[in-house]
Amino acid sequence: MQSTLQKHGAGAQAPRGGIVRPVEHRDLVDVAALFQKTFRNSRDPAPASLIEYFGELFLNHPWLDDGLRSKVYLDADGAVAGFLGIVPARMKLGDLSITAAYAGSYMVDRPQDNPLVGARLLRAFLSGPQDLFVSETANSIALGMWQKLGHHMEPSYSLNWLRMFGPARAAIDLAAHKVAAARLLAPIGAATDWAIDRALRKPLAPAKPDERRYHAEDADVATLAPVLQQLSETFALRPDWKPEVLDWLLAHASRKALFGDIHCRVLRAPDGEPAGCAVYYGRPGAIAWVLQLLATPGAIETVVDDMLFDAYGRGCAGIRGNGDPQSLPVLMNRKTLFFSRSVMLVSSRNPAILSELRSGRALVTGLAGESWCRMIGDTFT
Repeated sequence: MQSTLQKHGAGAQAPRGGIVRPVEHRDLVDVAALFQKTFRNSRDPAPASLIEYFGELFLNHPWLDDGLRSKVYLDADGAVAGFLGIVPARMKLGDLSITAAYAGSYMVDRPQDNPLVGARLLRAFLSGPQDLFVSETANSIALGMWQKLGHHMEPSYSLNWLRMFGPARAAIDLAAHKVAAARLLAPIGAATDWAIDRALRKPLAPAKPDERRYHAEDADVATLAPVLQQLSETFALRPDWKPEVLDWLLAHASRKALFGDIHCRVLRAPDGEPAGCAVYYGRPGAIAWVLQLLATPGAIETVVDDMLFDAYGRGCAGIRGNGDPQSLPVLMNRKTLFFSRSVMLVSSRNPAILSELRSGRALVTGLAGESWCRMIGDTFT
């Protein structure tokens, strides 16, 4: 099946006019090709596994709602020239059931020639039936368009953070994401960090967590699921997870080959009840990536410290993640660097929803958001 991107050619001029409509199975080849071109910087045909995953994610989600379908923009010739991926979510605001929609994979073919396509996709989506709109990983282009429509980002969810354990290894790992040959410098990085640790007595080693009040342990995904369910109940605004839905999300989240193996840590109180958990991906010599940090009141410091200590013990060069109101105050006191690479965009017509978000009483990131999906951190062949 030939992609319309191939059919029109890379240098073709975009015809004027066009429509926005919900994505259909027949669009998936072209949508995957546009993803390859936009996010993987490749004009190679999209692999079959990527096309299949787009179908599973956007057309077979267990919370799929016809009113919350992903959007495609078709030009006057019927070619896919834009896409806005929508992941639906069912949530609770106290006892009230609400619908949420997470937007990602936001892309336009030749945006310099089609400057209004992105805005048309976004407007079509915002006019939908959702009670809450979230984009967990928006870039500066999406932010600019968002602000022109009169909306704003959420600062407390828009700080990215990095805690380094070995600065030389961390720098090489970051460089390798741009230039793969940088990984050849890994032995030099390891030797440099060893020399720094020996000369300065491990200046970036995280402190051992205080286990007088809690006990931390490794957990598999099956053990993690009920812990996540129980901890989510402490938030006023939270996902309405059913066991089968949470299992589906965790199955997707378990595969992020670019980030390494998944590691789950569970913190328990003396009575055995869960007090917190951390989910991250990592491998020796590389920077680990955090998917989820959750804790009951009073336990977040121990959860963060245990995660840092665990990642350090596994030989990771550092660990990074996206900030949230619960963990940021702790991370600020843990030799952490902060920057803004992606931001969270939020819109709702319900002021009570926005109030819970801005007060930090909302669970809307990680497995409750969009970053669990394999588009972030996995490979397709």
